[in-house]
Amino acid sequence: MTFRITRKIMSSQISKIYSACNPNKPATEEFYYDCSIARGGNVFVNEIKTHITLANDSMDDDEPSAKDFKNFLFTGHSGCGKSSELTRLSRELESHSEDVRFFPLFINVDEYLDRFDVTITDVLLAIATEAADILRNAENINLEGNYFQKFFEKLKEAAFTEWEVEKLEFGLPYGLPKVGIKRLAKDATAREKVRTALKADTYLLLQEINLLLQEARKQVKNLTAHGAARNYNDVVIILDNLEKIQKFDQQETSLDSAKRLFFDYSTQLTGIESHIIYTVSIDLMRSSDAQRLRWLYDQSFVLPMVKVFQRDGETEFEEGCKAMKGILEKRLGDIKLEDAFTPDALDLLIRYSGGHIRSFIRFARESCADALQKGLPINFDNADHVIRNEFGSISPSSFSPDTWAILAKLDLSNDQQVETDADKYAEMLEKLILFEYINGDGESAANGAKRKDYNRNVHWNAANPFLRELTQFERAKEQLLNPAEEKPEIAEELG
Repeated sequence: MTFRITRKIMSSQISKIYSACNPNKPATEEFYYDCSIARGGNVFVNEIKTHITLANDSMDDDEPSAKDFKNFLFTGHSGCGKSSELTRLSRELESHSEDVRFFPLFINVDEYLDRFDVTITDVLLAIATEAADILRNAENINLEGNYFQKFFEKLKEAAFTEWEVEKLEFGLPYGLPKVGIKRLAKDATAREKVRTALKADTYLLLQEINLLLQEARKQVKNLTAHGAARNYNDVVIILDNLEKIQKFDQQETSLDSAKRLFFDYSTQLTGIESHIIYTVSIDLMRSSDAQRLRWLYDQSFVLPMVKVFQRDGETEFEEGCKAMKGILEKRLGDIKLEDAFTPDALDLLIRYSGGHIRSFIRFARESCADALQKGLPINFDNADHVIRNEFGSISPSSFSPDTWAILAKLDLSNDQQVETDADKYAEMLEKLILFEYINGDGESAANGAKRKDYNRNVHWNAANPFLRELTQFERAKEQLLNPAEEKPEIAEELG
């Protein structure tokens, strides 16, 4: 009887760990762990705050031409923790200092868009709807004016039934109906009707967004007059998950879609009168067209992987591994990390994650299933079972013929820089064949030299840890080390 009760309790604990390690759980404050020491420092958050503060100080409220709204781009591997960093940025902006703070409008566009069918109208509607809704619900912020009324009238005719209109109009002092606009992501017919109705009004919609932001700016700067504790200096829009768009304006690939949005519609994106941070895909940031982004937007930031090993791909980077354990510990809540996982199991999962946070959390979750019969702590064999299954899911033949040679050359290089064209490099990053890091080891220049080692802040790459152990990778390295011994049949196998 005691054995059954103990096993039931153990099963319950494993279920809690399994639930806590859901990689699709949204980023929240309680899950955040500072990984900056393993990511080259806290560059992104600090620089955004500094630029926005300086820009605000230089602006003249009475002179429209003096507006200096900043437009930033932010990227990183899918699943590396971008949303967590943006959530942290939101908190930091709100409590920047005693004298300087900003009101964040955090917008998750994924709630409004069908990733495989997006237009600029959809993006602007998402911004307009969520910004108005956040401001409507914020304490002590009461905007004056009935914004987007013209667009709501068109939306009523295009997409909503009479019953829906009555429901949406109730308690709608200004803005757009959030529930109705979010519904468009799942209703292709209604979505197309709305686009047709608003086709000629993109510029007017942008103007209306700016009028809303002007009023919002006026209100947040004067909140103490309405009983709030402190004022804000300005509003800042944070647009998350825009990089997940797969098809924009019917482009053939996700990279083409990103180029279409951020290049062809840059006037609309930079025309929003607010400091704003857009997320973009890493393949766009590292593509051959990346230089154009510098001409159109203010500054770009790349969030690297958490560095868990040195450039040799073997030596553990202690601070990075500590950070990965800290991330998992945050999720486990009242369950102690040492009660949930043995040290060797954690080491194995961290090593093969390569510092990719979502993969690490997913591996931890899958280890729970293998541990269910024997109970906690999850041990090396449970973790090894997950890693072996992951190897089984890799199809080496699916990689292009030059991939293995590129990875082998990278592994043998001294600077860990990839030698290939920009578009091929961008593709390998997007597919998680390559991981990107920033040194982040805190080392000073040799012999106490005062000069800055700028190279320490240059990104470097490593092959996905799983690929480094495949036969194709080892053969490619052998061919580079001993080119005279290359045999035709081996070269053919590498393809």
